[in-house]
Amino acid sequence: MNPQESARQAKYKPDVFDVKTIAEAKAIILTPEDGFSPEQRWQKETPILSEDVSKALNPTANSLIIDYGCGIGRVARELLIKHDGAIIGVDISKSMRALAHQYVEHPGFGSMGRNSLLEMVKHGLKADHAYAIWVLQHCAAPEDDINLIWNALKPGGTFMVVNVKHRVVPTNKGWSNDGKNITALLEERFESFEELDISQGAITEIARKVAECRIYKK
Repeated sequence: MNPQESARQAKYKPDVFDVKTIAEAKAIILTPEDGFSPEQRWQKETPILSEDVSKALNPTANSLIIDYGCGIGRVARELLIKHDGAIIGVDISKSMRALAHQYVEHPGFGSMGRNSLLEMVKHGLKADHAYAIWVLQHCAAPEDDINLIWNALKPGGTFMVVNVKHRVVPTNKGWSNDGKNITALLEERFESFEELDISQGAITEIARKVAECRIYKK
């Protein structure tokens, strides 16, 4: 059996993202890299990356944005400080979602699980923008997540993706690569895309070698 077939047969284990504290969350969201601790990376990279998201989406105080895989709201907090508006944080981890309210602490922020977003979309929810930062490479069924985000956006809505080029799926056999091509799946669903350069300092140089950043339009 090849590694990708083994990965496809492994059991998805999202509990790797279950945390008790903000410090634990930071250590999972940003692992030690290039000699920087998670906290050092958080302080250095977050403002720069958030500015990249802001420039790509160009939100206003009237924008509704979906932060898909929000974690504890690292980017959402920065965007709301700068633009106000409203952000729906979506995450598989109930504990991350709970901590997000404490971390973001803004009236325009709310969080929910994937199924709740799906239900709201069924009842007519349409967002102006969405972003997913280091998220889709971890999803068990990325084609379903991409389809949900597409359905949640207004016509002409924009979706910014920062992603590792290979799959990193949490399973009972460790972090696995099931061979799914996230870029191809996105291109099948969205009308057009533009490749973006991530600003210096927004991610580590190690991450830059395996990452891609694109903005898609519905």
